[in-house]
Amino acid sequence: MALNASTGGLCTTPECIRIASHMLWSMAPNYTEIDPCTDFDKSGLPDVCAGWDAHTQVPAGLNSIEVIVEQDQQITWDVSQMLEGPYPSGSNIGWVTESLSKEQAEVDKENWALLQKAYNTCMNMTATAALDVKPLQAFLEDLAKSFPVESGSQKTDLDAFAKAVVKLQQFNIQTFFSATVNLDDLDKTKYVPVFGPPKFTDIPAGTDQATLKLLTAYAAAILQAVYPGNLTLDAATEKVTQMLEFQTTIDGMAKLGLASDPVSLDPTKLVPRASQEEINATAPALNFPAIFELMAPKGYKPENITLLGQDYMKNVSALVAGTPPAALKDYLIWRATLSLAEFTISDLTKPLNDYRTTIKAQGLQYGEAAQWRTCVKNMESGPSLVNSLGPIGTPHTLGFAISRFFIDRYYSPEARKQTDEMATNIQETLGERMLQKDWVANKTKTAIKDKLDKIVHKIGFPESDPNVLDPASLRDYYAGLEFTDSYFANTLALAGFGVNKTWAQLGRPANPKAFVLATPMMVNAFYQANYNEINILTGWQQFPIYDKGFPSYLIYGGMGVVVAHEFIHGFDSQGRKFNAEGEKADWWDNATVAEFTKRTDCFVEQYEKFTIAAPNGTQLHVNGAKTLPENIADSGGVATSFEAWKRSMQKKAKRGGTSSGGDCRQQNPKLPGLEKFTDEQLFFIKWGQTWCDNRSPEFAVTALETDAHSPKNGRIKGSTANSAEFLKAFNCPNKKPTCELW
Repeated sequence: MALNASTGGLCTTPECIRIASHMLWSMAPNYTEIDPCTDFDKSGLPDVCAGWDAHTQVPAGLNSIEVIVEQDQQITWDVSQMLEGPYPSGSNIGWVTESLSKEQAEVDKENWALLQKAYNTCMNMTATAALDVKPLQAFLEDLAKSFPVESGSQKTDLDAFAKAVVKLQQFNIQTFFSATVNLDDLDKTKYVPVFGPPKFTDIPAGTDQATLKLLTAYAAAILQAVYPGNLTLDAATEKVTQMLEFQTTIDGMAKLGLASDPVSLDPTKLVPRASQEEINATAPALNFPAIFELMAPKGYKPENITLLGQDYMKNVSALVAGTPPAALKDYLIWRATLSLAEFTISDLTKPLNDYRTTIKAQGLQYGEAAQWRTCVKNMESGPSLVNSLGPIGTPHTLGFAISRFFIDRYYSPEARKQTDEMATNIQETLGERMLQKDWVANKTKTAIKDKLDKIVHKIGFPESDPNVLDPASLRDYYAGLEFTDSYFANTLALAGFGVNKTWAQLGRPANPKAFVLATPMMVNAFYQANYNEINILTGWQQFPIYDKGFPSYLIYGGMGVVVAHEFIHGFDSQGRKFNAEGEKADWWDNATVAEFTKRTDCFVEQYEKFTIAAPNGTQLHVNGAKTLPENIADSGGVATSFEAWKRSMQKKAKRGGTSSGGDCRQQNPKLPGLEKFTDEQLFFIKWGQTWCDNRSPEFAVTALETDAHSPKNGRIKGSTANSAEFLKAFNCPNKKPTCELW
């Protein structure tokens, strides 16, 4: 790290200048006048995030903007620019491309061509508009043929019904249930099919009658044009009205079913399972044996099927049994229309698509995203059809193939090594901290330390299933996936690929090295309890959260706290119910559990004092119980990463400075413009600025109800109030943390 000796250890590298500028830009202009002990976030007198809030507006197509969303926006832009250019050559060759043999490069170019075909077709809006609603119309005609219904018939052909349902389910268009694949709770080497209530996102709960009237008019105009057979506008309007009511009934059943489902209420409980015979007895009208035969790999015989919301399945089966087949057919056509209209460009579908992207009545989203962003996100995360596919289905998109080229230019082996070494240091530090807790019984301490030591680090990207650095592995992974000049057809191809890849897991042994929840470019980090592993993705290891050239206090204050946060999830109020093998179990002694609960009750009480303002000005309180796991991880993450940072500095000092024997200041140089702050203070400022965000009051209310995390003021002020080192660093009058656990 370059130092300007004349300024006494001031870092003037591009990385330091860039992050110093960003940190200053994010803070309040009058930050020197503010008391960080009371106003560290932006409440009352603004501080670490006030400048960021003032400068950063919510982009079109999004409902909020956060630092991590801003980071995602930059990644998406970088990918779009890559895809609009040629295959890497000359100055654009990165470390991955440079390492390829001639034969590997040829395969790599084929993979690149697949990506560019998908992107260019998506970007060709003129061609999509020229097709109008014809692709949707053809899809619905094929769907209708699969489920013939005689006029006036009251008896449903269950085999034809199952075939039609699967025609939608193969693209994850949910109708009466959701279907995915997950690890078996009782045998982590196997996958099991999972059926549960559907999750509809196209009509937000509480949509007012005026908006529903508009939605009905928009959908009726489309349905009149695409419905298999002639319809008048009045007839189409009547069908839409009936199908809206039918979907609302199913949605209500689904919510009631999940509300009473023990696993939905407590994810740490063992999931209920059933045989094919039992699931068919529970919901005979859904014809699960036929559905399963159509979706599962040939020859696969399930020993167990995970069944969520058993009461829901009984009730929806009775609803289907009591509904005339013509109405069931109309409902399937309705679900397909509502799900697929967004992948057309037409005067007919535009009003509905505008409604879906703005949701103006709910105040949840602003405008329409730029097409380049839509195209990259559909490729990376999958189209909206597969975003809710479930744990194993999520990454079966083009995200792995795109990541190979992103990693080439924007990631490095050195960054991966640095993050992994930091994770090891944090893991060891947390272990020492846990062994010092006198409220934990010795036997339980031993078991906790054993679990912590067994947590696997997955850093950056996978090298198995697929190996993103190996063009042949990527080619094999995407075998059979082909794209045409039709955006609509390509969307279905990608959605179908994701569903097929998901179900193909059945009968195969689980691969512990695979990335099963996300692709590398996603700006995310998480702990997976049933695998007992942490995942720190490439997308998370990007500016402004991380750069390998940052001073160590910023690396640990930003990336480090997040890594520690994920480790601690293994020992929060939910994670502690999974043992070292990722199995749901009671493995703590009762006295330790009682002491744990007493301490976590403090967090519940503390965070329930934080509030947000509703649109009408009412102050709404954080749900301290619902956000407890994240609040524990935030506070413990800050304390553990701070100690791990100090520990790393002590190790370097004992070695005689840096690993190369240089001046130890090189690990902690001052940043231009921020010289007045100590290293310790900058550690906490970096942590606080990780969570800067802007939200509309309407979305803030929605997030308060649905997000497992506390809002920004709680995340920043709660965790710093619980940090003795923060209180010491800023010389706060109160030196005692509000709540402590790990």
